[in-house]
Amino acid sequence: MPRFCGSAEHRPPLADPEYSGNPLFTDLFTADPCAIVYRDTLYIFTGHDEQTSSGTSFLMRDWYVFSSADLVDWTNHGALLKAAYFSWASGNAFAGRVVENNGKFWWYVPKTHRTIRVNEGFAIGVAVADHPLGPYRDAIGSALITDRTPNSVTPACAKRFGEGRRDRSL
Repeated sequence: MPRFCGSAEHRPPLADPEYSGNPLFTDLFTADPCAIVYRDTLYIFTGHDEQTSSGTSFLMRDWYVFSSADLVDWTNHGALLKAAYFSWASGNAFAGRVVENNGKFWWYVPKTHRTIRVNEGFAIGVAVADHPLGPYRDAIGSALITDRTPNSVTPACAKRFGEGRRDRSL
């Protein structure tokens, strides 16, 4: 019987794969990860949940960044973005998302607004940096989207999007 290059007899034995674990990070509560690859390194941006004193809920006041070049060894870069960096914001934060565009890194973060509270007071801010590890700063000095923004979809109303509609495919 002919032997093919891809047959089991010609393959070297596989080494046992290395794993970094699940969960990846165990020394703090991380939530809602967002990942990007930049120059052969994977960056994970996460919210940092802190349990409230009642123990019944969580509060998010900052976001952490982790990186790995091999998906086994991870570096915790700490809280590189904090809710306090947004002077217009107050209270709790929610899951963010980072995108690269034109050599800049844009970190979109839902927050509660300090003064605009038509409904729940949710708003979306954006921070910008020249590298995934920052430093990040408030890109526009105000919320990008608030409860007063026409046709806005913020975290509180996103889960209700489509209620009462027959077509719930969105």
